[in-house]
Amino acid sequence: MNFKNFILFPILIQTLLFSKTIVLPPLNIEGEYFNNTQDFFIDNRSPVNDIALSKNGHYIISASDDNLLRLWNADKGTLVKRLKGHTDKVLSVAISQNGKYIASGSEDDTIKLWI
Repeated sequence: MNFKNFILFPILIQTLLFSKTIVLPPLNIEGEYFNNTQDFFIDNRSPVNDIALSKNGHYIISASDDNLLRLWNADKGTLVKRLKGHTDKVLSVAISQNGKYIASGSEDDTIKLWI
């Protein structure tokens, strides 16, 4: 799958911010239709503030109010790992182009680079 033209729709953002489940809707990427959806069940009650999708489309990372980042397997919808280190809400997250690094920003006034 090529995600270079991937655009997050407002409905997806609303789902992430106001529910405990991330639902990826069917997408139309470069004229191809994808009818399969994958649910990701958030394992806490904290809002999700940001997400990032890996370049290869196999991983999603979410940033939330409980000071954690969560790495998800996008193919299976399963939690791979929790990343702990921030002492306040994690507001933003990004994945490097090569997929080796994760950067996160928090209300604790820090930016962390996860290697």
